Amino acid sequence: MTRVRSTSSNPNLLVTAFTGDGSRHTLIVLNRSTVRQKISIRWPGATLRHQETASPQLENEVEPASAGKGDVWEVTVEPGAIVTLTGEELGRVTDELA
Repeated sequence: MTRVRSTSSNPNLLVTAFTGDGSRHTLIVLNRSTVRQKISIRWPGATLRHQETASPQLENEVEPASAGKGDVWEVTVEPGAIVTLTGEELGRVTDELA
């Protein structure tokens, strides 16, 4: 995968994004504030089916990503949490790394 340009209008959210062959897309969001942040993600052409949340307050969790409306997804990021949204199945090594 290749890192691509990603931005946030919120200075408390750090974001980075990656794309690969076909419909491979991954977005990582870090909430460095002390309050919950509700965010809208706009990524034309992306398919984000899986979500993993790593948080100092909660057990790490992998779940299906919320259904996007067109190219927009709504996500809540807890304080200090890192959220990964991806079209790749989480919890397994990809073929290119195997």
